[in-house]
Amino acid sequence: RRALQTVQPKRIRRFVRRKIARGRCQDQQDGVTSANRPALDHGVGRDDSSRVLNRRVVSQHLLTEQIPMQGPGNGTSAQPFAQYTPAVVTPKAERRPEWWIAHRLLHEMDLPSILDDEQPDPWAKWRHMLERGSGVSLDHLQQTGLAEVLPSPAPGEFFDRQVHTDDGRVDCCPASFAEALDRCRQLFDEESDQLASGTSRLRLIHRRDAWMHNSWFSNVSRMKRGGRTTNPLGMHPDDAVERGLSDGELVSITSDHGSVDAVIEYDLELMPGVVSMVHGWGHTASPRMRVAHHSPGTNPNILLPVGAGSFEPLSSQAHMTGVAVDVRRAQPVG
Repeated sequence: RRALQTVQPKRIRRFVRRKIARGRCQDQQDGVTSANRPALDHGVGRDDSSRVLNRRVVSQHLLTEQIPMQGPGNGTSAQPFAQYTPAVVTPKAERRPEWWIAHRLLHEMDLPSILDDEQPDPWAKWRHMLERGSGVSLDHLQQTGLAEVLPSPAPGEFFDRQVHTDDGRVDCCPASFAEALDRCRQLFDEESDQLASGTSRLRLIHRRDAWMHNSWFSNVSRMKRGGRTTNPLGMHPDDAVERGLSDGELVSITSDHGSVDAVIEYDLELMPGVVSMVHGWGHTASPRMRVAHHSPGTNPNILLPVGAGSFEPLSSQAHMTGVAVDVRRAQPVG
């Protein structure tokens, strides 16, 4: 248990402050600002300060969150244990916790928000889960700062202790899903009709590979070895031959929302009619990220829809895959 406790907090504070003073944490010192840079019409960027983001360049307003050491935290793991840690350093400028930013936006949209309460409690969910599931008091964790080893869950007790519906069961198809299911049927019917008539377009899906993870590896030089400096378009050979294209050829990928160029890379594992690209590339507007800026690769996000109808209403998840695209030989420059 002692090994789980935080030791020498003063040394941690000195270490963090020293990094900030040396300019290595310059991004963590930024406040909420309006950017005088090329921007979207109404762009809002969310910066978690764990990395430099392209959103800084294309956003008019930057909502800067506190980094982990600038706010309280609560940790769990598979062991399992829970520990509350207070802020180590004072947040710079107007940094706010992530929960405050989200609920402040809800408040401005006249939607329910915990900021409507006289005493907002962002820990209410954690408090309930800990007390209901493990019999541990969050107040006790906050007072002691010590790690509390939680009891191991017994097989079969999850539904009895954690599912809070009247019948103790999980409703896998609530009434709120009805409209979404209707949309699914409509989309599949439309695609089936297009396939039958030969008018179906290629569908772009996002994929992951060993060289990129949510843009985190974009500025790591070791991840650019072996010529992995571009972001090719994965394409089944049958689709390429049908369009008079070949492996390694430069093509233009066009959706209803944008167009990018990339090199074809044959992929036999793809289903015919489907093309794919890795997301996380395209740091053309990030000169401070030297490696990523030198080899930015193609940014498939340019092909994604924006505005009304660009997200699934039920989940509020943006439509980032299954995008209809056309692939043609790229036109020579000049």
